[in-house]
Amino acid sequence: MLSSYKRIYTPMRSLIFFLFLFTFILTAGQTGLVKRVSLTDAISVALRNNADLKTGHEKLVKNEVKKAYFDLIYRINKYKTSQMQADLLYDLERVANLRYDAGDIDLLEKNAILKRYVEIKTSLALTHDEVAISGNKLKNLLFTSDDLIPADSILSMYTIQKDDTTFSGSDAGLMSDRANKTEQLELELNQYFKQLQYFSKVALVHADLILEISRIRFEKEDIDYVEYTRDTDEAFRIKFEYLIALNKYNQTAIELEFYAY
Repeated sequence: MLSSYKRIYTPMRSLIFFLFLFTFILTAGQTGLVKRVSLTDAISVALRNNADLKTGHEKLVKNEVKKAYFDLIYRINKYKTSQMQADLLYDLERVANLRYDAGDIDLLEKNAILKRYVEIKTSLALTHDEVAISGNKLKNLLFTSDDLIPADSILSMYTIQKDDTTFSGSDAGLMSDRANKTEQLELELNQYFKQLQYFSKVALVHADLILEISRIRFEKEDIDYVEYTRDTDEAFRIKFEYLIALNKYNQTAIELEFYAY
């Protein structure tokens, strides 16, 4: 019977994120303190600690810190999403063995399920490493030994800010290159914006619907664990693609801000 091996885990986002932070602090804290830092504070620390900063290079430092800061938030959200997927399918290995022992599936089907289980675990581990790498990049830009986590981990669209700082030099070729670069970045930003509109209005709603309906069908035993896994894979694929598009939008917006303002 399906009910003999079926278990559903309802992920609690606050608990998941707490566990993530706890793991991150244990890992990162081996080299120093762990500090929450806002983007404004991160920029201030980078400018203050960069003793060799040349005149007129402040804007470049700000740009690099912004990109690193938003990349770290993206990696954290990617990890949180991976953790949610792993928690939904945490029983995958046990289910594969039980179904094989009961004669419900053959060895090939069992290995296929176990392969997916290993893929999910590996993806989660790799994403955790991405967070650590991104955090180290931000730490290096700030010239600090303290490990850093963003004060706010919500990944939102970056708002371009106008800066009174101007580039030095008046070379016509340089100005032309900047104009061309700005135009290209504006086109790319518009593409990513359209993608985000699609995700917001259609794709993410569809992903949540997939998760809800597949959960109900699974609980009613209308589908088995393999079908449930396929459904959740599709839903999380959409969620990951959304995060990628949002990160590309933010990185492009920060770069456009650097060239245009």
